[in-house]
Amino acid sequence: DFERLRMRNWGDKIKVIAAPHAVYTSSPEFLEYCAKLGEITIHVSETQSENAECKKKHGKTPTRLLYDLGYFRHRTVAAHCVWTEDEDMEIFIDNNVNIAHCPGSNLKLGSGVAPIDKYIKSGINVALGTDGAASNNALNMLNEIRLAALIHKGVNCDPLAVSAQTALEMATINGAKALGLETQIGRIDIGYHADLVFFETKSANMQPLSSSLAGAVVYSADRGNIWRVMVDGEFLPLNNHTNST
Repeated sequence: DFERLRMRNWGDKIKVIAAPHAVYTSSPEFLEYCAKLGEITIHVSETQSENAECKKKHGKTPTRLLYDLGYFRHRTVAAHCVWTEDEDMEIFIDNNVNIAHCPGSNLKLGSGVAPIDKYIKSGINVALGTDGAASNNALNMLNEIRLAALIHKGVNCDPLAVSAQTALEMATINGAKALGLETQIGRIDIGYHADLVFFETKSANMQPLSSSLAGAVVYSADRGNIWRVMVDGEFLPLNNHTNST
């Protein structure tokens, strides 16, 4: 059963949590069962039709339905959150819900653009995700970081809407916080796992090197600029680049 699966010794790099897909693919009975299992990740208000169908069938938004079924009492990562309403945001705030922003998937499927700048200003923790291969293809976090920093500027006609630094934090420390690992990973600091990505800066696409290192990573870098990767203090082999920093 799930509890036995969760308690199995998978090592310190694998964490098992419940992940029912969404309110439109799971019965209320199954969703209620999952709510009792502890930490949850679930898709929420990804599309406009999802919201409309849920309100027609249950008389409430997906967020309100999940709340009434016992969700958000444990750490929750809510993916997408494109079509939430004011009441939904209040539920997120009151229950410390984490949002996983998936800009590449939302754009490919024409789902819309989540109001991420609004979430951030409300104090909601926003992390980044790719969604699945069928709706994203690349599964490239650098792409997601860049999209997160660009699309909200365009949608809001505001070049300061989501800064490069904010987008980078969404992919690092905010992601760690969403998983309850913010004291272990997500930043370079004493006592944290040495999980590092090293970028070379001599390639043409990195020139001129931005005065903001966050800006260089977010707006200029691609996978070809990744020189080395370290996980928990150990370098992993890479075969896509041989340059030095």
